[in-house]
Amino acid sequence: MRKFLRCLVLALAIFPFFSCADSDPDIVTVSGTMVFDYADEESFPAGRLAIFVQTASEVQRVESIVATHKQTGYTWRVSSPVVFKSGDKQWTCYTNLQSPEQTHIPNGQYECTYIDAAGEEVTATFVVNYAEKLFETKSADIKNVLTSSTDSLALYDKNGVLLFFGKKKSNWRVNANILRDYSHAVMLRHCLSSANNRAVCLLPPESLFESQNAEKTNSGEDDE
Repeated sequence: MRKFLRCLVLALAIFPFFSCADSDPDIVTVSGTMVFDYADEESFPAGRLAIFVQTASEVQRVESIVATHKQTGYTWRVSSPVVFKSGDKQWTCYTNLQSPEQTHIPNGQYECTYIDAAGEEVTATFVVNYAEKLFETKSADIKNVLTSSTDSLALYDKNGVLLFFGKKKSNWRVNANILRDYSHAVMLRHCLSSANNRAVCLLPPESLFESQNAEKTNSGEDDE
């Protein structure tokens, strides 16, 4: 479930879904996005590569996906990746490809091979291109690197279930107003996407209740 939610959040941040259908293995598009995950405000982020494959065949038939960096030959094989549908749109994804020890995920051209349950293969290329300085950038300074970015908000309940993802509503100037709309929410995260969706930064988790107490201390009352 956690892997599925991770895929869903990133998919919502990155893609305008579009449709097509067929029965043979066929890749419509492959996208590779670097994810920078901040545990707190003082630490540098952990980096991982997320791959999303839209197929024209039934996504449930996927057996594995293989990603290979052409220049270095680094290869990742993912068995039983996460699969999901949105209407007649179908995807397979994996959001936690790690770099070899003491290296970063390399920029450049990759090949992605999709293998279905019958052993049929189809291959497509994609490009990873992100600002490597993000690995040495704290959350407060991200916008100095991602000079043009989209800010989305994710709300979670106590079990880590995603309740909302999207643009912050105009009346959510304080957390008390968020809790009026989503009473089961306990945590929020800001998600900054680069203009070309080549990088996504997940800012540190924030407790809605701790932030709400700080707001009351600073203002003396909630903003209506």
